[in-house]
Amino acid sequence: MKKFENIKAIVLDKDGVFVDFHKLWMRMIAARAQILAEYTTTTWDAFNHVRTTCIRAMGVDDEDETIDPDSPVSMPFDMVKLAITTGLYIAVNSLEPTYTWKNAQADFSKSDKDLAEQLDFDDMIIAVDGSIEKIKEMDEAGLKLAVFTSDSAKNTERTLEKFELKDSVEHTVAGMYKTAEMYQGICDKLGVKPEETIFITDSPVDARIGKEAGANIIAVFSGVIRKEAADKHAANVDEFIDSLADLDIAALTQGAAV
Repeated sequence: MKKFENIKAIVLDKDGVFVDFHKLWMRMIAARAQILAEYTTTTWDAFNHVRTTCIRAMGVDDEDETIDPDSPVSMPFDMVKLAITTGLYIAVNSLEPTYTWKNAQADFSKSDKDLAEQLDFDDMIIAVDGSIEKIKEMDEAGLKLAVFTSDSAKNTERTLEKFELKDSVEHTVAGMYKTAEMYQGICDKLGVKPEETIFITDSPVDARIGKEAGANIIAVFSGVIRKEAADKHAANVDEFIDSLADLDIAALTQGAAV
């Protein structure tokens, strides 16, 4: 088992690590797909076709709710928008050839208002069990903390406020496609080297860029990576745990195995 030594900082992905991805984003994805299908169809069969295509464009299988962890669902909003708009255009145009890419863009933009009216984002931010307490335990143990997420800066700010983590988290990077260079920038802000950090994530994309930057990687099974697919991602992950709540802070700060 991997031994982590001289760890000074923890970098946390947000969704899937301390925010329950399935209770937030799966609901958001399904709601937007339904709204777009309502805009563009008049029959039940057409509605189901458009709704299903928009959901699957995100990398989600709506039948068993499995998620492709390398899909747009783990990407920043501009890539999410492109994926759903493309799925919408392909689905509706196959039924109505006069439906254009411009129509799809307009319908996606219009859906923002309806989505905001139908769903209360703050109420939908639900923590992964035990994760908030674990983050506060990290802070109390003297570890520097950062959040590195593809979600927007606004949503990240609201999340930290809701869970009263703003005083615990020293630095936040949000709303962009993640790179190893950005991870190094986080380390520079924290005053640590990448090898003195652990990046905790539920995303194989994150694991790759974190490993490229020189960080230690812990992947959780509380987000998009499924336990049965762990071997597929093992090359970039030092340790797998069920959730952030299972991280042994005492062992970590002593340089022992998690």
